[in-house]
Amino acid sequence: MRGLTRPWKSSYGSLIMPCRPYLSLMAFAAGDDLRFLVVATPRASRKYRNLMTDPRVALLVDNRTNQPEDVKQAIAVTVMGVAEECSPAETGYFFGLYRDKHPYLVDFATSLENVLVKVQVDRYYLVSRFQEVREYSPGLRSFFRKGPPPTVY
Repeated sequence: MRGLTRPWKSSYGSLIMPCRPYLSLMAFAAGDDLRFLVVATPRASRKYRNLMTDPRVALLVDNRTNQPEDVKQAIAVTVMGVAEECSPAETGYFFGLYRDKHPYLVDFATSLENVLVKVQVDRYYLVSRFQEVREYSPGLRSFFRKGPPPTVY
């Protein structure tokens, strides 16, 4: 799983707005143990307000090339977790992850108007070959249960 998150630099994040989901393109970084992801966002943004109102998130990370072969060759990972603003004690660690993956976004991440948000990951769902699904729990550090992803309401 670590090898999948390293080369990919952005994800689509599904946040819950009042009465409906909302998608956002986000640059992210992951820790080596895959228990946390980190994103940077302006405090004055809709994304930040949504995360603070309902911290449940689903992020989609994939390697699509928008070619017909994607149906059989693309890999997508859905990350399910809970987001919260990084505490002052955590900021150094999470900023280091973000900076190492996105050195060109350092000014954005350190702007006084912006904040680092960590996502504590509950589950990863890896889909390959169009419909092969594997579930990974960072707490258990193993893949398990092949089949369709669970229905989430």
